[in-house]
Amino acid sequence: MSPRISAFAWIGFYDDPYSWKWSMEGKLFYVGSTHEFLIWANGQPNNENTNEYCVALQGQTQMDDRPCGASYPFLCYNAKNTSYILVKESRSWSAAQSYCRTYHTDLTSIRSKEEKSNITLALNGSGVQYVWIGLYRDPWAFWSDNTTSTFTNWWSSQPDNFNSIEYCGAFNLMSGEWADGFCWLRLSFFCFRAVTKQTVVKMKLQSEADMHSTEIQQQVSQQLSGLMLSEGLTDFRIRWRKVQSYRDDQSKKQDVDGGCKTEV
Repeated sequence: MSPRISAFAWIGFYDDPYSWKWSMEGKLFYVGSTHEFLIWANGQPNNENTNEYCVALQGQTQMDDRPCGASYPFLCYNAKNTSYILVKESRSWSAAQSYCRTYHTDLTSIRSKEEKSNITLALNGSGVQYVWIGLYRDPWAFWSDNTTSTFTNWWSSQPDNFNSIEYCGAFNLMSGEWADGFCWLRLSFFCFRAVTKQTVVKMKLQSEADMHSTEIQQQVSQQLSGLMLSEGLTDFRIRWRKVQSYRDDQSKKQDVDGGCKTEV
């Protein structure tokens, strides 16, 4: 971030350095806390040079975040026979993922110490320094209001993750461009409040049926809800309000007026 930090204001964009996930996702495949079984090398992950978003095994034992475009051998997993296949041809992380998904199941995941030991045995004597596994993360993919967007407007040379701890996004008040900054800095900030428009629709129904009947009201409400949904409306409420009831003395037939108040 520029030394003139007064020219910046916080926005809700941020990078989560702990949002690691496996290429081979599946609730049935991961059990308990095995999804979070991570053994990092000393000082890792450090996102050096702001481009280390994929993970390789270093020295066959510990994890190290590396640039996804770097070319390394890779380790595939085959779910059919629970085997690990080392491919010594060097490829980028995404190319390695594509190969494993085409010819096996996926890049390997490490769910336990036992699996780590089996993987170490599979790599023993291979002579590889780094080998891709299926761990990765999506950088700068989060907004504080939980919305998603692919739009970015980074300032030149940003984000640079200075000192490896700049994970919050700021807006340049002069140019409108963005920069990453230390989250503890005291800056001005932008707030957002969603403005919603409410429309009230009142309906008056006449029927020979007893409109005070809970069962009849439920049936009518279901029909109205279906109509609303068919028109693409999802945020609405239906309320009933008694308007008037009277008896026709000549025909001895009771008519009941029901009022339906629908808020959209």
